[in-house]
Amino acid sequence: MNTDRFEIHLISTREKVQFIKNFATMHSGGVPVNDALRVLSEGAESKAFGRVLARMQKEVEQGSPLAAIFRKEEHVFGAVAVSLVSVGEVSGTLDESLQFLADYLEQSYDLNQEIGSAMIYPKFILTLTLTITVFLVSFILPKLIPLFTQLHVDLPLSTRMLLAIVSFFHTYLIAIIVATVVVLTTYLLLRKRPAVRLFLDRCWLRVPIFGGLIHDYQLALFCQLFVTLFRTGSPVNDALEVTANASTNSVYRDALLSVRGSVEQGTPLSRALGAHPRLFPLNMVIMVSAGEQSGTLEKAFSALAGSYTKEVNLKTKKLPSLIEPVLLVLIAFMVGFVALSIVMPIYGVTKGLTH
Repeated sequence: MNTDRFEIHLISTREKVQFIKNFATMHSGGVPVNDALRVLSEGAESKAFGRVLARMQKEVEQGSPLAAIFRKEEHVFGAVAVSLVSVGEVSGTLDESLQFLADYLEQSYDLNQEIGSAMIYPKFILTLTLTITVFLVSFILPKLIPLFTQLHVDLPLSTRMLLAIVSFFHTYLIAIIVATVVVLTTYLLLRKRPAVRLFLDRCWLRVPIFGGLIHDYQLALFCQLFVTLFRTGSPVNDALEVTANASTNSVYRDALLSVRGSVEQGTPLSRALGAHPRLFPLNMVIMVSAGEQSGTLEKAFSALAGSYTKEVNLKTKKLPSLIEPVLLVLIAFMVGFVALSIVMPIYGVTKGLTH
């Protein structure tokens, strides 16, 4: 844990995925762990990750088990990696565990990339709109105001509102910046509190368009990780605990921990999942129940993982077309309001000159 927290953010997910894949390949090929870590640390893209791998290599030289080493670096690799490596060492299936981990991380990375790519277009349009609006308000409008004043033009309401907004920002710019920093800092601090995070995550699940995507994304991650852990021989209880802690939404995390508690008391997994119908749909409960009864739980979760992953990919591709109408209305309002505020006084000037 002696790597600087700031440096951890410099280590990309793609670099960690590539490391696990290469490490799994080298380990299955008979390369000693010490040599594999040395080679990979020397070839690391970022210096921060190179230092992490070099530190792991020293731990191996001192005789520390690989699971203990990954546990020390849990802030880098996450609880999922620690769990899979631990299970692999205990069960003697480390090669398979590393390969499963590589596949899981790659699938999760691809899923996040799909969502990120889908948001590029909306972000670009919003940024362009804000840039045009700021340019018109900051450079065009101030040059026209003296002209309007000299010609004694009665400014329309929209222009007076826009001028009031611009004047307010110019007058209280420093106060606005300080207030923004305070609000963002307060939000980030409150976001770390479990109750606040739970409230915000619950709100996100109810947002139109995005809520359904978040549901499917959480289900895809849950099924992918569960089947990965189950294949390596992890007990259902342990698999549920790891998937809960790895969940990116606290509503799902709490639900999975509740499911784990029910399973520990002897409740079948399908019935425990069915107790949360808003989070785990009926088709999932039915498939898990069939898998439990036929002894094909791994196959059931594998099919569910594939299904929800495809659903996320499909919704992600449709996301720009779903957001586009909202963006168009927002852009039309913003640009239209600013344009009218500038054009209407000019029209008043030209009309006055013709008379």
